[in-house]
Amino acid sequence: MPMARVVLLLVCVAPVVRCYSSGLVVDSCEDMRPHHSGQSPQTGAAPFSVTVDHSSYRPGDQVKVRLQAPGSAPFMGFLLQAREEGGGSTVGSFTVAAGSAQLLTCSRTPNSAVSHRSESLKTSIQVIWRSGTSGDMKTIQFQASFVQNYRTFWLDVRSPSVTFANDSTDASTSLSTAKTPTTEHQPAPPLSITSAGCGVTKVCFSQPPHCDPSTSAGCYFMSAMLPSPSAAAVHYEMTGPSDGYISFGFSDDQMMGNDDIYICGMGSNHVVQLQHAFSTGRASTASSSGTVGNISDVRASVEEGVISCSFTSMNSISLQKTTGFNKTYYLMFAHGPSSYGNGRNCAMMPMARVVLLLVCVAPVVRCYSSGLVVDSCEDMRPHHSGQSPQTGAAPFSVTVDHSSYRPGDQVKVRLQAPGSAPFMGFLLQAREEGGGSPVGSFTVAAGSAQLLTCSRTPNSAVSHRSESLKTSIQVIWRSETSGDMKTIQFQASFVQNYRTFWLDVRSPSVTFANDSTDASTSLSTAKTPTTEHQPAPPLSISSAGCGVTKVCFSQPAHCDPSTSAGCYFMSAMLPSPSAAAVHYEMTGPSDGYISFGFSDDQMMGNDDIYICCMGSNHVVQLQHAFSTGRAAPQLLPLGNISDVRASVEEGVISCSFTSMNSISLQKTTGFNKTYYLMFAHGPSSYGQIRLHTGTFISTDRIDMSRPQLVRKAGWPQIIKAHGALMLIAWMTMGPLGMMAARYLKGVTERKYLGGRDVWFLVHVALMSVTVATTITAFILSFSFAKAWSGGAHPVLGCLVMILSFLQPILALLRCGPKHPRRFLFNWSHALNGVAIKALAVAAIFTGLKLIDSNLNQWLMKVMGGLVGWEALFYILLDVLLKWKFNNTDTMESQMMTVAGLLMALFFLGNLTFLTALLVGIGMS
Repeated sequence: MPMARVVLLLVCVAPVVRCYSSGLVVDSCEDMRPHHSGQSPQTGAAPFSVTVDHSSYRPGDQVKVRLQAPGSAPFMGFLLQAREEGGGSTVGSFTVAAGSAQLLTCSRTPNSAVSHRSESLKTSIQVIWRSGTSGDMKTIQFQASFVQNYRTFWLDVRSPSVTFANDSTDASTSLSTAKTPTTEHQPAPPLSITSAGCGVTKVCFSQPPHCDPSTSAGCYFMSAMLPSPSAAAVHYEMTGPSDGYISFGFSDDQMMGNDDIYICGMGSNHVVQLQHAFSTGRASTASSSGTVGNISDVRASVEEGVISCSFTSMNSISLQKTTGFNKTYYLMFAHGPSSYGNGRNCAMMPMARVVLLLVCVAPVVRCYSSGLVVDSCEDMRPHHSGQSPQTGAAPFSVTVDHSSYRPGDQVKVRLQAPGSAPFMGFLLQAREEGGGSPVGSFTVAAGSAQLLTCSRTPNSAVSHRSESLKTSIQVIWRSETSGDMKTIQFQASFVQNYRTFWLDVRSPSVTFANDSTDASTSLSTAKTPTTEHQPAPPLSISSAGCGVTKVCFSQPAHCDPSTSAGCYFMSAMLPSPSAAAVHYEMTGPSDGYISFGFSDDQMMGNDDIYICCMGSNHVVQLQHAFSTGRAAPQLLPLGNISDVRASVEEGVISCSFTSMNSISLQKTTGFNKTYYLMFAHGPSSYGQIRLHTGTFISTDRIDMSRPQLVRKAGWPQIIKAHGALMLIAWMTMGPLGMMAARYLKGVTERKYLGGRDVWFLVHVALMSVTVATTITAFILSFSFAKAWSGGAHPVLGCLVMILSFLQPILALLRCGPKHPRRFLFNWSHALNGVAIKALAVAAIFTGLKLIDSNLNQWLMKVMGGLVGWEALFYILLDVLLKWKFNNTDTMESQMMTVAGLLMALFFLGNLTFLTALLVGIGMS
């Protein structure tokens, strides 16, 4: 949804988000404490241990570190660092094998900490720690934090001490490969990198072309090799002369920017380190990811000005435009000087100049593992450069549980492989026989499949989530509820490896059953006995369990969607205390969409959102998107979503689903994370959402493990001031000024003050204050929003502002009282005043409706009472005025007294209503 302006800014915390499962816990580096709100660490002895295979170390030595748990008490999360005894900073660096661990950057030192990759249960983790090759070294200990679940965790679990062995001390057996016999501070020996195997077993890229780094010191060289044909990892080497860094990167084009790069950089102490980064363009530095990721077997050296690095990576290539079953890339190589901040870390390379920019197809880059294959939607062909599909019969099958379908029906689709020939990747669509575009939509259970958007139709295709071997995938396809429907087939592509794949594997035909045709047994939940084209039945969403088993967020506060059609409602519930999934529900009246999202702050932008949107055929579909700010959000694959249900009934849209997706925000870090929760609704056009017309936001960050009724955020003081000023201007000052011109004029003739009629001076004073107050209120609202807002309220407000601004200008340009055309001014001035008053009342009503969150809408009722009170006194004063014209001048003094009393009574009643409204705005 376009988040151009927050019309309603009310707050809730989304305790439903479990973010420590990602393991990206860099904000816990200092105190090594999981950020579990309101929870305290265990005080007893931890059931876990941290052991080492060395009792001492020398510069460059390697130490094996093992985290061990008893089989009866595994752990989910952990954080491990090496620290000097009594010191607070991390020392040395780690390497990890592919598995349940990942590397982090703490204290600006790459690879100085290790954490979990997921919340899977673990009983043993082994990593390698390597000491620096120079510096003031001391006795160290390995310190770890262990997390069993959200409420149960231990801090400060330590290994035995590992002492530093100087020249006079014998060290225990060392695994170091970086030492030399001559000096402890000498850099690691040069790696043996050669061009042997180029074009046969590995991809090579060099400058000068075909140079051999083992024989030429001026050779810039990079190679990539698969350890085995079925391996998921790639072994990289790079080398070249430089006094700062060498690097290579993957790009979607031949321009630097939006590239995934690896940097082999030398620090001030001549220690070479590997860095992983993302190039953002022509900036002076690349943007680091903060962690090298799934990297192992890292070796680095510098010898006679030649920097070398080798490593094995299981990281996927992450680029802005990357799609496809597999992807080819442009390969870039760059080198240059580096600067350092603390004498240990190599700075990111300046990307201002391309030293080498050559095109290289890198078949070793295996990107189809992500399954984000939307550029294969049309031809369903994996983009494997130079490879052709198999021509023989595929060993796989696509089966269905229906032979026909009706509108809204569900069909189970199964992809099956023999146990001896599993597949890694796949793409599945439903197409009309002879047609090229996908039809209907899919839902998937949590597992090895994910939903994609093809031909701008959300959830119209299914693909794999990883390159794990698969023998069976089952999904649910749902037909549309209206339109020109025909016989369909389910078409699939299967990938076994980079070179072996099959296209156009089809299911048996599934025919469309019209009124005269009997369909096979249907699993549909969308049909009704009366018509095939009726939308799905409404979901049963209620506030039952709110604050007990689930987190609830609503507008008006504490409303129940099962009894109130005007209730905007969202809930989140963990199926079980240890569950990794969250079940969400949302419902509310809308002719376009409703949505909720997670945010790091109370401003829209950089938010992870789910949208329940109605298309042109009245079919409601779930969408997953990322809000970028004041522009339309970017649609994302639904991801790990299951049990999706959606309906629209009498203008009320509803959706429910179960998600195992992590929340992805720009600032999110920590063992666990709480979020602000946003709810928005508005119109849509052909399934594309438009600017929201209403939104409310949570007031605090809340932990999802604590079911509760979430409070909405109060309005900003500047918006409350805007509403208060407009009320005072057009419900008190303006009416008094208008009454003075219409009624006091007739009863105070020939009454002067300073040579001017009394009524005129009162009218000018009151209306001048009214216009000044209106201008001030208008400026306050726009200074807060800084953009145009949707709905009727801002339109009405702008009309009031324009006409109010013109009114005094036209009054200053009026002709004299005796001018023959004076009547034109009198009528235009009066009609403009009436128009401003009517528009102002309408604007105030629409504004109060936006902020009146009470179930009984009492602010609207008080405003109605104030309008009625004002209308009553207009009638009474009109009667008095007509009575005065029908009587003699001897009644003038009595008329003035009665008119004054009526206006005083009006003011007192008006003040009572105004006070109530101002209090209500203040409490909103």
